Amino acid sequence: MAIKRKRKKKSKIYFGKDTENAIIEYNKTEDERERNKIYNEGISYAFDKLAENILNTFKFSYFQCSHIEVQQEVVSNLVSNIHKYKPDNGKAFSYFSIIAKNFLILYNNGNYRKFKKHVSVDDDESPNVDMELSISSTSVTRKKELSEFFRLMIEFWD
Repeated sequence: MAIKRKRKKKSKIYFGKDTENAIIEYNKTEDERERNKIYNEGISYAFDKLAENILNTFKFSYFQCSHIEVQQEVVSNLVSNIHKYKPDNGKAFSYFSIIAKNFLILYNNGNYRKFKKHVSVDDDESPNVDMELSISSTSVTRKKELSEFFRLMIEFWD
């Protein structure tokens, strides 16, 4: 009969009172070296994990970059707002969770609007209607060249 080994249970609390105290200490300190030390030892992991958990929980889908890059953007936003946290307003976890979620909502909605504006080239409602060509180039010769190119392409495909 095999003997079962028991593992120590890992604490699932990644953003506890220690992290909250580190944030308060970070905000009190003016020395950059001390702030970096406090951030690296007491805050960094908690912010990374918080960003990861919020991304996985709410399943935001309109991002133009990878999941890791979005997570880094969230952490960057949390660090830039760390000075706004006041212990009298509630727990740090709740405060930074809301900050992260609001940031992701705004970021996701902005990207959604960009995706919605996309118009397919092959959307052709009536083939006999002349289409107006809009070019942002300032060069008149460039506009003429592109206009001629599009005319020839249309002629070729017709």
